Amino acid sequence: MAAPVVKMLVFDGDHAAAGRWYYIALVLLVVVQSVPRLARRLANLFPAVRENSYKRKGPVNPLSLLIHRATYLQLPFWPYYSTRTVLFVVAYVTLSAVFAAGSIQLRTSDAGYPRYGWLAMTNLCVAVLFALRNSPLYYIFCLPFERTIEFHKWFGAGAVIFAWLHGGLYLRQWVEQDVVDFQFNYRPRLKFGPATASVLGLMILASLGPVRRKFWEAFYYMHVSLFLVAFILVNRHTDYALPYTLPPLMLWSVDRISRFVRGWLRPITMSAVSYPGGDVTRILVRQRHFWGRAYNAGQYVFINVPRAGLAEWHPASIVTAAPPEAPVSPTASFPQKLVAAICGGNGGDSNAEYELIFKNVGKFTRRLAEASVGGQKLTARVDGPYGAWDVVADSYGLVVLIAGGIGVTPIMSVLQTVLNNSAQQQRDGSASSTSLQNKSRPRVVELVWAVTNIEHVSWFTGELSAARDMGARVRIYVTRSEMRNDHTVAVAGEEGAPPFEVEFGRSDLVCVCEDIKNSHPDMDAAVGVCGPASMVHSTRDAVRRCSDRNSIWHLHSEAFDL
Repeated sequence: MAAPVVKMLVFDGDHAAAGRWYYIALVLLVVVQSVPRLARRLANLFPAVRENSYKRKGPVNPLSLLIHRATYLQLPFWPYYSTRTVLFVVAYVTLSAVFAAGSIQLRTSDAGYPRYGWLAMTNLCVAVLFALRNSPLYYIFCLPFERTIEFHKWFGAGAVIFAWLHGGLYLRQWVEQDVVDFQFNYRPRLKFGPATASVLGLMILASLGPVRRKFWEAFYYMHVSLFLVAFILVNRHTDYALPYTLPPLMLWSVDRISRFVRGWLRPITMSAVSYPGGDVTRILVRQRHFWGRAYNAGQYVFINVPRAGLAEWHPASIVTAAPPEAPVSPTASFPQKLVAAICGGNGGDSNAEYELIFKNVGKFTRRLAEASVGGQKLTARVDGPYGAWDVVADSYGLVVLIAGGIGVTPIMSVLQTVLNNSAQQQRDGSASSTSLQNKSRPRVVELVWAVTNIEHVSWFTGELSAARDMGARVRIYVTRSEMRNDHTVAVAGEEGAPPFEVEFGRSDLVCVCEDIKNSHPDMDAAVGVCGPASMVHSTRDAVRRCSDRNSIWHLHSEAFDL
């Protein structure tokens, strides 16, 4: 009796074509994910003219409201994925299953086994594309590094699964046929297959959250080294790999060279000050340029300080407000506006002076704090800026910023930028109009900051006092402190000024946001949150609940992760 014929669901008999189309499909899958973000960025080119009251002119369309609220749904259990992530994972798994499905014969035929090798190689190469800090996807599809790295993780996991499935099926069949030694001796290139799968598996183990966070430097250099080893091994394993591996390898090389030029060949001098108690270290950096564009609010850099670690690069959020010319001037050319809208840059002065804050929790930050004793000058190298906020706060009359602990650093940059821009618009409106009713109304800005100890407020006493004086409402929640309320005066800023609103205990962010909404009805809101994952989940739920037919709330979120 003849053995059953192996048939694949798609591209039967042509695994190379399946690999090519799978490659295209994965990239398109990410492109679809970027459409809402790209649309929001391009909308900044032609901002809607809002009335001075920032009130909505009419109710929200019910269908639009339903879709909007659905985007902020999340799994009620760990890992609490958002709707966007769930849809991506479902689409990715379905797409992979379609290309992998077939009538595989475990004992009689290995005709379908190569398909999984092609899928593993495709996932590996696409994963590299989404691991670049200066990826072309950023400039084409408005996908910054902190977003593309999520896709990198999923595609990397897919590469490992398909690599082990590819090799495991072959090995199972050869064991049953007792031809394992024969196969590896007769076909020497086969040995590079298990080696590749082992390297990929080791990369996944080293990338697990607890390992990655505790041994960040070891993880990073191991990850890069093993990635290069995997590319060499897969090219030794098969002649078909080069057209797949060469393009991402070239892009990775360009990315590394550009970062080398911007970092190692452009050293800077900075001054650092360690706060009393040794909790954080604040550094002032003056940098000549960021390749022709000024930094934007909420962005971050990677910094290397040889005195603290010769080869160690650490991420740090920019605390300082964006340059005064952000966003791009209305007199800028259309190409300048287009680049700024997509990339989050601006047309301001290319010279940059800004501040960074490190929390002293690791070896690098502790060594940095020790080296900065006395405020002495230190040599450093900076790579960046990176990142772009989904929500452009200047387009909203109500801005709500929520932070947990050291997550307040990017929030503080956004807070100062929004207040500065609002004040500038107030001045421009006053200068261009003599009628009181035609003057631009100030934005409503609310800051909610949760800290474990009230002494942490001293990190930003100056900025918080200035924000309060410019009309922002500052609420501080002290989650683990036995201090009394008389400490509120100590953090209030100048003598005689009203204290910040300080409450002891955990904040109910849903109640806080609903209180803000009730105080400012019929106003669309931009919400930014940076903090632990639990805080991001609570804020997402609050944004969904606060969106109704009278006002729409939009969210940009950043959770603590490396």
